[in-house]
Amino acid sequence: KEEVWYQKFIEASKSRTPKQEFSNFLNSPEGIMPETIVEDVFKDLREEHQLLSKINFTHTKFLTKWVLNDHTRDTAFWGELNSEIEKEITSAFKIIDISQNKLSAFAAIPKDLLDLGPTFIDKYIREVLKEAISSGLEKAIIEGSGKKEPIGLNRKISKGVNVSDGVYPKKEAISVTSFSKEEYPKLLSKLSVKENGRMRKIGPVTLICNQVDYFNKIMPATTAQ
Repeated sequence: KEEVWYQKFIEASKSRTPKQEFSNFLNSPEGIMPETIVEDVFKDLREEHQLLSKINFTHTKFLTKWVLNDHTRDTAFWGELNSEIEKEITSAFKIIDISQNKLSAFAAIPKDLLDLGPTFIDKYIREVLKEAISSGLEKAIIEGSGKKEPIGLNRKISKGVNVSDGVYPKKEAISVTSFSKEEYPKLLSKLSVKENGRMRKIGPVTLICNQVDYFNKIMPATTAQ
């Protein structure tokens, strides 16, 4: 399907009326780019980019809401084996609206490249898509405002936050001056309690930073000869 799509794309692009032919091609049953191309691009992105490999992407299809348990921990009640059940577990739920936004990009393909065939065009488009999508995803994951894009990790999402025109405010920065065994656990302790009071399980921790900060600050502070 991929090879057929690229071949028809090349034929439409090399015609005397490429705009009309390409429009006709896109509106035909076989005109939609095969999903396997985009699926493979995302697979490569997760393998090649450390940040994206840590994100748990969920294919929601056309879902518009998620229902989540928002209750604090309930404890069962101990009693005699044949006694009445004395504990009723009540729970609160919260509804999360899943807004639909799109991450889009386009690629300009010189006509001379069309003569190189479907395999080369496929590789070219995949590389362009990977670069554009990775940049857009990583920027949004870290500092997305929430307006027509994801809510970034550096944004406040707790209850009562003032969201102005769809833009979430940034979190207050905490100065990190040491990764010593006395200071580092204090940082993690700030992450160990959820907003509803329940404890969060802390496993491996990922630190996101640019390479300049890593080599100048993080590496000297965490590397022993």
